[in-house]
Amino acid sequence: MSEFKIIHRAFSKESSDQDHQPLPGEGLVWKTCLRQLIFLDKHQNYKITSDKEEIYIGLEAECFLAEVLCGLKSPLVGETEVFGQFKNWWKNVSAENHFKRKFKGRVETLYALTKTVREKALCGHGSQSYGSLLRKSLVENEAVDFIGAGHLVGEILPWVQNKTSYRIWCRDVEKVAQQFQDASILGLSEKKLTGKVIVVAAPISHDELNHWLKERGFSAQHKIFDFRADSASFKPFVKPQVHLRLHDFSSEYDVHQNEIQMKAQEARYLIQQWKEIQESKMQVRPFGWDDL
Repeated sequence: MSEFKIIHRAFSKESSDQDHQPLPGEGLVWKTCLRQLIFLDKHQNYKITSDKEEIYIGLEAECFLAEVLCGLKSPLVGETEVFGQFKNWWKNVSAENHFKRKFKGRVETLYALTKTVREKALCGHGSQSYGSLLRKSLVENEAVDFIGAGHLVGEILPWVQNKTSYRIWCRDVEKVAQQFQDASILGLSEKKLTGKVIVVAAPISHDELNHWLKERGFSAQHKIFDFRADSASFKPFVKPQVHLRLHDFSSEYDVHQNEIQMKAQEARYLIQQWKEIQESKMQVRPFGWDDL
């Protein structure tokens, strides 16, 4: 029987303190702009302390993770960045980690499931990435300043780099410079804004973001494209020329909503079928092999 346990924390649209939520004493933690997943062995105890937390155990946990990796839990249904984010994170988890050693095979099985579901149900319904949607909002030769240097930025850059110049602002310049060798990398405390477009792609709090914008000379002539989970509640200290939040990019998808929901339903059905097959494999033969 599967021994996965996942605690899911969806970041609130109202709160901006997601970086400061307490973590359990043990377990692996994977965090995106939208959610935090804590991976435990099912025998490890964990007490739910918030109505923002959900717990999944066994095959339910594996199916939940498959839905996340297929983009079925994302505002942009079927988006492809989240799968790459997880693979990159999992690759960098130490091979000596207890959870990775125990569940490496199960994670590889979920990779195969995710790819199968994507190929059968989620391919071919238009743009499936935030980068492709952002590119439609950019004006050629209008320089872009990225706040953050995670996987999302890596996925967006191919859509941007041939259209305009850009810079990446981050906390760890040396580390990011190794990852994006041809990019202009700046520490968060450096310089003034030179471009007119700011792309927020890191879980920075509202207060910190507003302080950063003030210090960099942000004005009403700038544009903000905000991909944070709680972007809907952010109010810049100066109203920008353009302000698009995460849900604005998701709404670009609305014209295809019926088709998308049908494909998402098909994807969930495929995952449920996989679960039933796994459960059948786990059934104990009541009389053993002696009956044959």
